[in-house]
Amino acid sequence: MPISKPMMILPAALMALTACNGGAGTSAQIDTSPGANDAWTRGEIAAVSDDIFQGVRNETATPKADVPFAGSAGYAGTMQMDIETARARSDVAGLIEMDVDFGRDRVTGAMGNFVEADGERITGTLGLQNGRLDRRVNSSEVAIFSDFGGRLTGPGGERIDVDGDLSGGFAGRDVGYIGADLDGRVSVDGAPGSLSGLTALER
Repeated sequence: MPISKPMMILPAALMALTACNGGAGTSAQIDTSPGANDAWTRGEIAAVSDDIFQGVRNETATPKADVPFAGSAGYAGTMQMDIETARARSDVAGLIEMDVDFGRDRVTGAMGNFVEADGERITGTLGLQNGRLDRRVNSSEVAIFSDFGGRLTGPGGERIDVDGDLSGGFAGRDVGYIGADLDGRVSVDGAPGSLSGLTALER
């Protein structure tokens, strides 16, 4: 599911998520699927991120009874994670897409378009693996769990191996949003480290 790249000249740039909410004023449709990288700048990601994260914060968790048992939905959004080793720490932002199959309780997707705080790019994508909806772990909400991982390449050619976990849930009416935590392990040119972060997506 593509998200719409906001026209940064507009004061209302935070409202320019047209592919998700049917509004107007985009300059491009950006694909967040595997292989699509280097399309969004850090500033453009931040503008869309502010909008989606605010949407999640303004909503309450979707009650378990309101999460469908059939059909599917696509979500798109942004993510932010800190990658830290003994040598260095990096603040990384990026895009994420997620497809939810409510009938089979399965979740698939990918993260990409990674940009560091200084604008340097980390190339590659991280696929969601073993993603699922868990309808039993919580008495009032449906949980979302997934592994994610892959190999990325840093701006200096560093090999960044990622092995992470995503855990979250739905928010809003009609399961309109997803919010989740990101945690995991990394290896940067063989040096072990950790990652932590957040992601928010809109239907």
